[in-house]
Amino acid sequence: LATQARETREKEARDMQLVAVNAKISQEKKLLTLRLSRAVEDRSRLEEELRVAKGVIKELESAKLLPPSPPRPPREEKVEGEHPAVEENARLQRHIDELHEHNTLLQERVASLEAVQGEAS
Repeated sequence: LATQARETREKEARDMQLVAVNAKISQEKKLLTLRLSRAVEDRSRLEEELRVAKGVIKELESAKLLPPSPPRPPREEKVEGEHPAVEENARLQRHIDELHEHNTLLQERVASLEAVQGEAS
């Protein structure tokens, strides 16, 4: 009887540990889902900004107000063996970094154009 009671307590303790682990996993999953959702929203917003900026650049280049764009650097190779969500998050982060870098270049070009426009006035 004492052995059965001890085994029952041990099983209950393991069950409680599993519940705690499952709760932690669930919480982490919700957090990662939220982060991924925000990253997707950021990506959509940045892609729209990039689309608009590319249109402005094309207009400026066609009006000969801007020299042709420099070539883009090569993309990074995909890391094998990671969880798809980790890979997607890394890909999105690289894309966001590229968009930020492109945005910085655009801001520099706009400042240059404004300086040229100021000189022409």
